[in-house]
Amino acid sequence: MDLLRASLRSPERLHERWRALARPPWLEDTATRHGLGAYLLSALARLDPKLVPAASAARARGILRQRWQEACLAELDASLAEAGLSGALLKGPPLADALYGAGLRTSLDLDVLVDPADLEAALDAIGQRGFRAEQGPQARYARARHHHLHLRREGAPLVELHFKALTGFGAELPARPLLACAAPLPGCAALKRLGPAHELCYLGVHAAGHLFERALWLFDLALLSRAGATPWAEAAACAAEHGLAAPFAFSALRLRQDLGLFSPGQPELAPARAQLAARLLPIDRRLPPGGPAQVALRLAFQACLAHHPATSARFLVRHAGRIGRRRLQRRFPGVTPDDWAG
Repeated sequence: MDLLRASLRSPERLHERWRALARPPWLEDTATRHGLGAYLLSALARLDPKLVPAASAARARGILRQRWQEACLAELDASLAEAGLSGALLKGPPLADALYGAGLRTSLDLDVLVDPADLEAALDAIGQRGFRAEQGPQARYARARHHHLHLRREGAPLVELHFKALTGFGAELPARPLLACAAPLPGCAALKRLGPAHELCYLGVHAAGHLFERALWLFDLALLSRAGATPWAEAAACAAEHGLAAPFAFSALRLRQDLGLFSPGQPELAPARAQLAARLLPIDRRLPPGGPAQVALRLAFQACLAHHPATSARFLVRHAGRIGRRRLQRRFPGVTPDDWAG
């Protein structure tokens, strides 16, 4: 994380940290696991000419992946436009180009937000292009309690079709207020980009919801802050309106503590909650990914940052019940409802 932090502060600081390293940074977990290898190499190549070939190759790979995703986005946009629908892109290539430059930030998937009333029509429209939605108990659970469905087509990026921007912390960020303020995307007929305050709110809560496991998500906030006047107060108000003030404030806190960036209007979080949530982060990094211990810790983290103690209690009870039902269904599949597997 030192190199990434230094890349934001000054070229001199980055050069100092680079010279102190014992091995190349792109082999470091910091650059590879967090999805910022090409970004970091590009910054270092401006200081060390020997890194130019490696930086150029990394950026070329990123551009190829981004073009592949952009081709898929063009299909999704055309599908929605032909059906008379509209939507918004969450993160994705436009954000990457605006904040990092082409090829320096690549997405694992494509996230498209639609009005919940348009979900079935959007599934039908995108299905005309060969994308198939997930089926079964988990898909039914996603419709009832989650915020997106997975759409897959061989040879194409994974598409997450959102009918809510996100859910978590016992609350949700709904689609309609965000879509109402979204702005047109150049070259798109149906897809838009979230308004600045809504985008900042979404990115902040999304990063906290994933416990900042990829530095990429915190860097999005950092580069947005550096790009100009960032509507922190408006974004904080949006988060508070939907019961997500604490996770948004925690992302602002990590931005200050991890990357040394502060902007006027950034919200504050009660010290006790901030300290408890911060203590859970290093524990999460040491646990087996996706294992029972990590699942339990992440539920505790979200409960810690829920809007109200009653919200925390309901959140924990609901998820504990789901975990129990899923385990019973796996053990006694013949005598338990199929939906318990969701």
